[in-house]
Amino acid sequence: LVTEHDRPADPAATVLGSVDVRRGAVGDIAGSSAGAILTTHPGDDSVALLNGRTLAVEAIIAVPGEPVAIATHGNRAYVSTSSWTHKDEVTVIDTVARRVLARYPLADSITALAVSPDGTRVFAGRTGDGSIAVAVIDTVAERARSIEVATGAGIGIDALAVAADGRRL
Repeated sequence: LVTEHDRPADPAATVLGSVDVRRGAVGDIAGSSAGAILTTHPGDDSVALLNGRTLAVEAIIAVPGEPVAIATHGNRAYVSTSSWTHKDEVTVIDTVARRVLARYPLADSITALAVSPDGTRVFAGRTGDGSIAVAVIDTVAERARSIEVATGAGIGIDALAVAADGRRL
């Protein structure tokens, strides 16, 4: 995701490699426990799966809309997507089979994702018109519920993280 013309922002940083995925701008990046690197490409409605050692593009997976955020657990990638023809949703990708497994439609724009350490819950930060909420997707029961967080002008959720013990978001 670094071209030969790019320079690291930190002069002390070293570029270890680069790859031209040829799918347009990168929206988000995540690494999997299996060593893969996944990148979202909003202009192409796709997710690229790269080999973490060689940076070779191993698969391009189409998703239903513009992918925004991505989070991984095991062989699953959770991608927030948005489009005019589909509701905002979280799309589940099997990174081994390299295909979409499930889709969870949610209201409002999904701007951040995090997965519980045991993989049983996906947290989706949602920004609506003057409100923010977190959708909690139970990956075992395959259902979602929402927790309203706050209301007010100009608020949003840019990032989510789950504590290592899974007890705090």
